[in-house]
Amino acid sequence: MKKKDVLNRDPFIENVMEVIETISSRPQGCCFCINGNWGSGKTFVINQIENRLAIIQSEETNDNKYIVFHYDCWKYDYYEEPLIAIVAALNDFIISSNSIFNKNEKVYTDAVIKKVKETIGTIAGEICKNKIGIDLVDVVKGIKDDADNEIEKKQSFDELYDFKQSLDFIREEIGILAESKTVIIFIDELDRCLPKYAIKVLERVHHLFSDLNNVIVVITMDKKQLEHSIKQIYGEIDVDTYLRKFMSFKLDLDNGMARRYCEKYERYFKKFEYIENDMVDIEKFFGEIFENIDIRTQEKIFYKAELVHDMCISEKVDFSILMFEILFLVVGIKMKTFNIEWLGKIFSATFTIPEKQLGKKYYQMLNEYEKKGRSINTIENNRYHIITENPYGRMFFWIAKVFDEGLRNDGSEYYYCPDLCKRNNEMKVIMKFSNLIQVINCD
Repeated sequence: MKKKDVLNRDPFIENVMEVIETISSRPQGCCFCINGNWGSGKTFVINQIENRLAIIQSEETNDNKYIVFHYDCWKYDYYEEPLIAIVAALNDFIISSNSIFNKNEKVYTDAVIKKVKETIGTIAGEICKNKIGIDLVDVVKGIKDDADNEIEKKQSFDELYDFKQSLDFIREEIGILAESKTVIIFIDELDRCLPKYAIKVLERVHHLFSDLNNVIVVITMDKKQLEHSIKQIYGEIDVDTYLRKFMSFKLDLDNGMARRYCEKYERYFKKFEYIENDMVDIEKFFGEIFENIDIRTQEKIFYKAELVHDMCISEKVDFSILMFEILFLVVGIKMKTFNIEWLGKIFSATFTIPEKQLGKKYYQMLNEYEKKGRSINTIENNRYHIITENPYGRMFFWIAKVFDEGLRNDGSEYYYCPDLCKRNNEMKVIMKFSNLIQVINCD
């Protein structure tokens, strides 16, 4: 399923595309990074860039202008040696994207795979023999697929090459590919790897691709996280100076402001009754309560909310219940506790602990939304906070009701709304949801 651009990353993607096309037009080699916090959508960004690059054709040859490789460090980190992992990723890409190579390019790429399989296979076999007493190279020596047989007809190599010769060979073959098309290597998930492995990846990539004309390397990273890894290996060094050995510059990707929640989480939203005209304001509400929460955490919150909601009811209920579920989860996660009774009476006093934990700006934002949902009226000489007929009023009413031990028939200690108390389905959902949410961990 195609992922939606809920963070409005298109302008950033266009900027990266322009950078790549400018470097390619020279042509020269370059390595740069896309730097962003965990969960900021770096993988989404480079996947979109890869898709766009794949369909660009050269005006001169009417053929693909770029050869694009994707290497997921974390996916392949079970290889102890990153060079093996890089070649394995290259091999997988060639198999899955066979149609993008012309006949000559296929010979070169297949030759790289064949050569490195032999060289690295010998090294890996020695490692395994030392560790477990079995030479895996001997075990699989007779296994050759048709592709390898075809390669052997085109190229022959000695079986034993040292490590440096393998690196030189790969560089040479990639250089041949880059004579006709710009080769772009995207390296993703570096910051998810163990520190020692992440550093080895950087160094292998540098040895493989540095100073190769018409070869562009794009690395995604969380620089703050990588900085910890570098210092863990090398101690207190100047990280910027160290990274400049590998990368010419970086493009910073901010956390973004999410939008189009209704579209992205359509399946969840369809479980509620809502008025289409309310959605613009509600989208703004979600954007503000999710401020400074990365997209991956947002996805987990919506996943957990929908899962628990499905356990509570199968019928459609008022949309204010969805808002209650998400706000309950977000504030609970930010506070590190779901004991958020104060939120149901936020208008009655300033609660210093929540204000300090959430930050004054965020706390005030919640207060402003609560004000949208109520008015003060006098009924039979008593002053009541009356719920106004909008989703915000109902949402805060549900939160107050969860923690109302008296369960008054006309509302709660803080809100007066007899009509809402008669909504049995909604009342059951909020009570069950608030109980289940504390015991189901989706992290």
